[in-house]
Amino acid sequence: LELNHLRAAWRWGRETRLHDERELPTTRVKIEDKRPRPTPKRRDVAAVLAHLDRWGRLAVLLYAGTGCRRGEIASLTWDRVALDDEAILVRGKTGYRAVPIPPPVVEALAAVPVEARVGFVLGVRPTTVAGNLHGIMARACEAAGVPRFSAQAVRRYVTTMVLGAGVPAAIESKLIGHSAEVAQRDYLAVDTDGRREAMQAARLGYHDEAPKPSTPVRRPRRGPA
Repeated sequence: LELNHLRAAWRWGRETRLHDERELPTTRVKIEDKRPRPTPKRRDVAAVLAHLDRWGRLAVLLYAGTGCRRGEIASLTWDRVALDDEAILVRGKTGYRAVPIPPPVVEALAAVPVEARVGFVLGVRPTTVAGNLHGIMARACEAAGVPRFSAQAVRRYVTTMVLGAGVPAAIESKLIGHSAEVAQRDYLAVDTDGRREAMQAARLGYHDEAPKPSTPVRRPRRGPA
């Protein structure tokens, strides 16, 4: 980031003729993200929802039910909610896209009084969501006794659940709003259980046509000493 800022300042200086026309050398920096990125499980999301209320609970319901980005839900307005069609229209990095919403989310939105369905769906401004949601979720995670996770982690959770259900990556990318390559690289979270299920589905270790039922290993009896 600092190199990008330096290059932008250098380019501005060249355009205003504060220095000669020399170009800065290209420098490639390999960035290794070593920060832990916990991805919640279904039970973790359910536990946290039980400790949330008001707009925080509605926000996490929408995130976990759609996989949308934090800003897409924070900026969602009621004129882009179609309860009869069970869908919302969000504005993301690639423009607008229609996102279906599951029945629990439809019920939560329908529970909002009609007279309150104006402006932002969450009832607060996007800046309020950006400044407070992280702390609200952190406190809920602590109260629920689950590893702390963020709205971005919920997006990874949805991607993992959708791809794990066998949905083709091309369809998943249209639903979540990113490319299939980005989904596989940045959003698919596979833990030990997921890897074990993949190994079992691929029948790794079996080299015959059909797996044989496991039988207990018989140890040879030892004779008298």
